Order: sequence, then structure tokens, then C-alpha cells
Amino acid sequence: MKHKTGRKLLSFLLTLAMVVGLMPGIGLTAKADGTTYNPASTYTGFGDLITNDTEVTISEVSGKIWYVIANDGSTVTLLSKESFGNSKFSSSSSSYASSTVKTYVEGLTGDGQLLAGIKAVLADVSVTNPDVSGKVPYLLSSSEASSLSNTKRMGDGINWWLRSSGGAYAAAFVIGGSGIVNANGFLLDSYGVRPALKLDLSKVTFDSDTKTFSLAPTTYSITCDGSLTSSTVEPDKTSAAAGETVTLTITPDPGTVLDTLTVKDASNNDVAVSADYQFTMPASNVTITATYKESAPPSTYTFTIPSTLTVANSGWNATDGISATGTLASGKKLTVTASSYGEFALVNQDNGTQKVGYQLATASTDTEATTSWTFNTLSDTPTIKPMGIIVEDYSTKPAGTYQDTVIFTAKVEDAATPSA
Repeated sequence: MKHKTGRKLLSFLLTLAMVVGLMPGIGLTAKADGTTYNPASTYTGFGDLITNDTEVTISEVSGKIWYVIANDGSTVTLLSKESFGNSKFSSSSSSYASSTVKTYVEGLTGDGQLLAGIKAVLADVSVTNPDVSGKVPYLLSSSEASSLSNTKRMGDGINWWLRSSGGAYAAAFVIGGSGIVNANGFLLDSYGVRPALKLDLSKVTFDSDTKTFSLAPTTYSITCDGSLTSSTVEPDKTSAAAGETVTLTITPDPGTVLDTLTVKDASNNDVAVSADYQFTMPASNVTITATYKESAPPSTYTFTIPSTLTVANSGWNATDGISATGTLASGKKLTVTASSYGEFALVNQDNGTQKVGYQLATASTDTEATTSWTFNTLSDTPTIKPMGIIVEDYSTKPAGTYQDTVIFTAKVEDAATPSA
């Protein structure tokens, strides 16, 4: 920096700052399920539902309310609050195995029956005294019913059968008005049927807001072609339901770039893939295929500007310009832009108030400022872009040191037209 008091000499400081733009990477999007747990086994609050006598529903069983009465992590056992109809226990025997009511309750999963829609998601039952096994709805025993809260036993207030025998000519039932277990139900009496059942939590979802179980949507496989051995295409899931968004992460080998990316359904139809490598899952298995090609060499460059300039006079002050060397990848250009701390004014360093305006230009005849220079091609031989400073008349300004700092930023960008 130069400073003399006998003449008006202004020093002009240019500071170089290089900023290199980076291409954004391909990110993996995490999608939150909100209050719907899929599968339902990921929900951890079933214990509270049992304790609090919370009522739940099953979307495929219309109009029926259920209680959760047991949970082992992979299944939940539900008991209907309401009767599904009335039935006698049996015509002749108090044995549940041969009873009319057993046929009735297990028949609820038959075609057209109320539980037909959830037959595929029932889990195996294994209870004793008397025994029940298989993926079937069933009646509770006396001991199982007695272990429930009175709210659950009373249900909707009607009498309902249990599967336990009450003697040679009697069977156990619950008095709906009081919740009391009674062992002396007459076999031919017509009482309500409140089925219990086990749901396989891996096959259903659970909405913790509405307390509703639903069948998990059918999922389809997502497979990458076996030829993708080194460079990779990685989906964010291995299976998805129709309508789900699948996001792909592309990882080419060093020196290669993605050439083609194809997603085909099971019928060999193309599935559209967006520019950010996402597609909507069809109602079909899909296969992903990708090819890669050798990538163009990266852009490398060095550019040079004057570090400090002394303004010799008002008006035009020539410089050596801006020069750059290097290599630009195909379809790229190097852009250098200038910005000023002092808004393109030289500030008196003694008082900070006196200013001398100036502008960067490419020629003495320029009437408008130049703050951007473009290099469409580079080589080992410096490419020079002219730059000078046009300074306003400062003959009336007090003597002192005037200066400003200009930041030059270089960035490789996509060229509007291919490089020559």
C-alpha cells in the first residue's frame, strides 16, 4: 500500500478468492410413516391398550369393536366387544370340540362371513382346557375370561358362551349384565358368540391414532440386475407396495458415469424414473438395469489477476487482465465474477468518508461496468481477458490513501453451448 501526502495517490487493492462449485450428491430419502406402524409389530404400546381396556377396530371387519387381551410381540389376541350372533352351545354334549358353537365361531372366516377378509392374517392359536389350535377364531375358556377386566367381560352387555364345560349337560358362559362367569349354562340356550382371535402383526398395520388394524398392503420385489457387480444402483427398499416412492442411489466406479438407467415391471414394461432417480412402484415386481460409460476428465484450472494495483490517474487505468489456464470438461465453462467490499468505491483510509467511485471495464471506451468474464475453452497457454479500471475525477478529493477490496470468484458451470 502506498501513501504520500504531497500528491493525490490512490492505491487499489484486489484480493482473490476462489470458490469451486460442487455437484450435489444423490441423497437417500427417508419417509416417515406418521402414526401408522407397518408392520404393526413395530408398535410398542399394546400393553397400554390391554391395561386401559382400549377399544380397537379392524378395517376389514366392518362395524365391530375389539379389545386387545394379549400381545407377545409378534401377535396380538383380540376379543370382540360385541356378539357376532346367537347360537346354542350344543344339542347333546358339553364338549367344545364337537359343539355347535365351535362350528359357528370357526365358520366366521368362511366365504362371505364377517371374518373372511382377515383369514389370511390370522396367527396360530394354541390354548388348552379345552384345546384349540390352528388359525381360527375361538371362544375363551372360563379361566381366560376370569383373567380379564370386568369391562372386557361385560362387553356390550349380553350373555356369551365360553368354551369350558360346566358339567355333563352344561357349559360356561358370562353374564353380560355383571361380567360374572357362570358354569351352568343350559346347552340349548341361545347365547351370544364373542370370537377371540390372534392377528399376525407382520401382516397387518396399526394406526395408533384411530386404533385401527388393517391388512398390510401387498408388496412387490425390487431387484437389481445381476450384471451390476461394481458400479451400483441401490434402492432405498427391497420391496414396496404399489404407489410407494422408491429412491435410487447411484454410485458409479471412479472414472465412470451413469449412461442408462432402466426400470422394468414383470411384463417388461418401462417404469418412468425421474431426474432425481425416483420412481413410483407399480403393482408388479420390478428389475433395475444400469449401464455406465467412461467419464470425461474433470475441469481443472488456474486463474491469475493482479494482486494490487496503483491508480495513476482519473479515467482509464490498464491492467494485465485476468488469465486462466487448464482444461474444461465437455459442456463446461469457467466464469469469473467480481464483487466489491466498498461497492466499487475507493475509500479514504484516513477519515473513512471520502470516496472515489470506479468501475471495472474491458476497454477505456466502456460505458458500463464489467463484473463477469467467461472462459469457454482453456489450455496450457494462458487465455487472457482484458480488464482495467475507470476511475472518476478525484482532483477535488483531499490527499490520502484510498483503497477498496475486490473479491474474484471462479466457478465451473454448464455452458449454454458445447465448448468449441
